[in-house]
Amino acid sequence: MNLTKLQEWLQSTNYDVAYISNPTTIAYFTGYDMEPHERIFALLAFKDQDPFVFVPALNVEEAKNSAWNGDVYGYLDSEDPWAIICDKVKSRTKDYQKWALEKNNLSVSHYQLIHEQFPDANFDGDVSNFVAKIRLYKTPEEIKQLQAAGREADFAFQIGFDAIKEGVTERYIAGQIEYQLKVQKGVMHESFETIVQAG
Repeated sequence: MNLTKLQEWLQSTNYDVAYISNPTTIAYFTGYDMEPHERIFALLAFKDQDPFVFVPALNVEEAKNSAWNGDVYGYLDSEDPWAIICDKVKSRTKDYQKWALEKNNLSVSHYQLIHEQFPDANFDGDVSNFVAKIRLYKTPEEIKQLQAAGREADFAFQIGFDAIKEGVTERYIAGQIEYQLKVQKGVMHESFETIVQAG
């Protein structure tokens, strides 16, 4: 399991806490995927304690009903999320002096807000390179998922090719691709907007 590898990395590098902030990375480690927009979405992992996911209050039940089976904590817009994170970390462990952040994703303002909650902690660690390295190696389950995604992509291309004819617009073809993916394959959203160009 990838989270076990993250915990092993924390132990081998002697970091106490990893703060994961990229939604794609969180989904990779937890199986729970969401778009937080401007809100806080984080995974906090520890070298010797169970991790937890932190989400807006509106997403707590969704996270609990996802593939993630660990603890989920939430916050209301009227609350200070950083103070809640601080309380949850301190209730979980006494070892929170050495942090590894996902520095290639974390904003400066969020870093400053975390630092305010843990003014005596060291935030020199960067988990980004470890995440990039571990994602290069695919598990058998990930390989199956990639193959399934490839089949859906092939299907989408075929729908697009079949829809091409004189007099139809690029928007019409894109609409056919999205519609058929939903109807025939159950794909409710794509990784990015469907783009069809001609000429």
